[in-house]
Parts: sequence; structure tokens; C-alpha cells
Amino acid sequence: MRKFKVNEYITLKLENGKTKIYVYNPKKGDYEYFIQCLYVLLRKTINELEDFIENIDSVDEMAENLEHATRKNTKLLAIPDETRFWVHCSNLQVWVENAYDTRLIHSNLAFPLLKKLTEVGDPLAMKIFKEEIAKRFSTGYKPVIIYLIKNGYLNFLSNDEVETIIHTMEEENLDRAILDITELDLSDENGVEEKMLKKVPEIIKYCLNLKKLRIAGHRITELPEFIVNLKSLIVLDACNNSLEKIPNNIGELISLEELNLANNGLDRLPESIGNLKHLEEMELGQNMLKSLPESIGNLKSLKSLTLYYNGLKSLPDSIGSLRSLKSINLHHNKLESLPESIGNLKTLEYLNLRGNNFTDVPDFLKNLKSLKTLNLSENKILNPPIKIGDLSFSRDVLYRE
Repeated sequence: MRKFKVNEYITLKLENGKTKIYVYNPKKGDYEYFIQCLYVLLRKTINELEDFIENIDSVDEMAENLEHATRKNTKLLAIPDETRFWVHCSNLQVWVENAYDTRLIHSNLAFPLLKKLTEVGDPLAMKIFKEEIAKRFSTGYKPVIIYLIKNGYLNFLSNDEVETIIHTMEEENLDRAILDITELDLSDENGVEEKMLKKVPEIIKYCLNLKKLRIAGHRITELPEFIVNLKSLIVLDACNNSLEKIPNNIGELISLEELNLANNGLDRLPESIGNLKHLEEMELGQNMLKSLPESIGNLKSLKSLTLYYNGLKSLPDSIGSLRSLKSINLHHNKLESLPESIGNLKTLEYLNLRGNNFTDVPDFLKNLKSLKTLNLSENKILNPPIKIGDLSFSRDVLYRE
């Protein structure tokens, strides 16, 4: 087994053909496995790397240019395991000798490793960790900016520090770093607790041209007030969080077309939600809603409304004004009846009322001329009809013990 000690805290080992990084933890008096090096981006000497970095802002920029070629040309990376190991050693040696300059190795290694070194008490790492975050953010290179936001590194800076960075950035860098961002996906698909956000990053309030924001799968408890200033926002996905409330003026998101707040802890919706004139899809399943605001009937563009697994006992009459609605999913609520205005939904194709408390089938459902799917299973209907209007179905669809 090959082993190379970069400094007091970092050691690389070649194990079964794989280069692995170990970090020394003084509190435990031992090395901890940190990460496996995945690939070699380039092979250069220390002097060549230092000359190289003068011509670009960071290895990340070079990686973006080479990534497509690297994926297509596997020969570019076809080097022996031991050679690969020594290249990794050389690259990290350069990084250490240049005071952990995060421009010299890819950000997806530099920042996690610098964070780990800070946690175990490396004095230099502790000193420059926040400085490196601020420095790389202020360069305005968008992939790194998004990486820092998505992985929560800006949370290590205070709001005042972020404000200072923004106000001192050159206009060109500010434009390409912040104002140029139109899509931001911060969703956590892996469910790693330590990477979960507890709040929406403050920096997002500067992304005034943002059209799509996805922040699903975290531990966020509320949407901040600044979210309503994102007037260009078309998609807002904050499902699978711990939201207890949303801004009362959420209706100021005048461009919003898709809103996903499913699997949260919401117990009410603000009246202003009816101001979302362009909203086409609204996902609110698996919350704690007991009622809907009357203003929901103002959502004239709404095509899909998902409200399964809530505590709804009734629906507002205004729901019959949703003339564009094609799908309503209300399964597993506490509904005993529907407002007659439901019969006005001439475009409705899908109606799921499974798992509620209905004892009969409303006669006005026969007015739903476009209805293709009706699910009334798991209710308390004793004598379900075989036909409603032009819609025929098996008794099974209506009633299941």
C-alpha cells in the first residue's frame, strides 16, 4: 500500500487501486477516512500549476471546458493507478503549499476538505475557511457560486458579510454571479442530514431574474418574506420540508405557474394565494390543511390541484370557478360532501375522492362532461350507482371494503 503524508492533517493512501484521502483528528488521535479521489483532471508539476493558474481564475473553469472532452475521450484519463495516485498527491501538495487556495483544486473537493480540516482544528483552515468562501463567491464564476449556495457554505457567513460581498463585487461579476442565475436547484435527493438546509439561503434574494427555484428535501420551516420579490419566478418547489407557514403576500409572485409545497406542516393558506393568476399546478398533498381560502376560486389558469392526505372537511363554493381545472386529487381527507359548484367544472377529467367520508354519490357529478376518472373507493357509500351521466365504471372503483 502506497502512502503519502501531505501535511500534519492530510494523508493519501492507495488502497485496491483507489486513491483515498484521510484526515487526522487530534481529538481521536487517529486518521479518519474522508473521501476517494475520483479522477485526474490534469497532470502538471508544481511550477506548471502555478503558471497555469495565472491564466485562469480556477481549476473549476478549466474543468468546465474539459468536462465534455473528458467524458467522450476516456483515453485522456487512462493512466496507471499508481501514477494517478502520485498525481493526486502532487495536486494536494500544491494546494497545501499555497495555503489551501481553493482555486487550485476543484471546488467539490476543496471546500468539503477545507471544512473538514476546520472541524478537526487545523489552525490555517480555521483562519481562511470563511475567507475562501467569500473570495470564490466574489469572483462571480456561476458554477462555483451555485455550488456554494447549494451546499450551504454561505451559511458560514453572516448576513452582514454576505451583504458586504455583494456591495463590493464588480458590476460585471455581480451580473454573471447573481443576476444571471435563472434556475437554482438546491434540492437534497440523498437525505443527508448534515447537508440539509434549515432556512432558505439569504443570497437568493439577490437573484432577481430567477425563474425556477427548487429547495425540496431539507428542514426549512418557513419561506422568507424576500421570496415574494422574485417577480420572475415561474416554478417554486419546496416540497418535503418542514414548512409551517408561507408569506401572507405569496400572491405577489405574479409569474408563478407551478407551486409545490407537498409534504410539509402547513395548516392554512393565505388569502393572497388567489392572486396567482398564472398558476397552473398546485401541489399541497400531505400537509395539515383543514380548509381552503375562498380566494382559491380566482386561480383561473389552474389545471391541477393536489390536496391528498390533509384534514379537509369541506371545500369552498368558489372552487367551481376553476374553469381550467383538469385534475383534483383529494384522497384521504375528511370530506362528507362537495359543493354543488363542482358540477361547473366542465374541463375536469380526473377526480380522486378515495378515503373520505362520503355516504352517497353527489348527483351533480353527472354534469362533469369531461370526467374520465372518478375514484370514490374507501368511502362509506352503501349503494353506489353503476353509472353517473355518461361515465360507467365498476362498483369496485366506487366502493372497496
